[in-house]
Amino acid sequence: MAGIEVAIGIILLDQLVKFLIVTHMDLDAVATVIPGVLSLKRVHNYGISFSMLEGVSGSVLAGVSIVIVVVLMVLLNKRIIHRPVQRWALICIIGGALSNAIDRQFSGYVLDMFRFDFVTFGIFNVADIFIIGGSITFVVHWLLSDHRAARPRRTPRGSEGSFWERDEPEPLHADTGDPDYGDPHFLDYLKGRDDDA
Repeated sequence: MAGIEVAIGIILLDQLVKFLIVTHMDLDAVATVIPGVLSLKRVHNYGISFSMLEGVSGSVLAGVSIVIVVVLMVLLNKRIIHRPVQRWALICIIGGALSNAIDRQFSGYVLDMFRFDFVTFGIFNVADIFIIGGSITFVVHWLLSDHRAARPRRTPRGSEGSFWERDEPEPLHADTGDPDYGDPHFLDYLKGRDDDA
């Protein structure tokens, strides 16, 4: 249930920011947020991230997004992806993908607004942040988790199974002279020699 709430929260946050941009900025208008670092520029993206696949119908791209979301939801519901970090990463991707799909379906384009001024980079929106961030988090965590799973566990010296299951040395037994005990003690041999004398 918490995952659904987070996904809905991502959609609402993204749509709120887009609403504010539409109501306060004209198309291609630019506003500086942090000089030399970050600015706002209202653009209409008719493709996918970084304006790729421009010219493809918005409904088609929205349908592709929905298919991807359905696949991710199946992975979550079937617990094929069960690690918490990876599950939350997929939830972020789902929320961002659904919000951009809403734009494509009802507007025919995705509204982007954030632009880095210190590097050549595509213009993006809040949904893109969650999609890209979730994707990077998922891949990195999956690679690290797979590496840890493949690495053999170290067993402490003198132990079997776990750190707490150490091999205990055989206890030292005092010689009782009992013939059933085992091999005679050296002192018993000397005692026998005294008796013979």
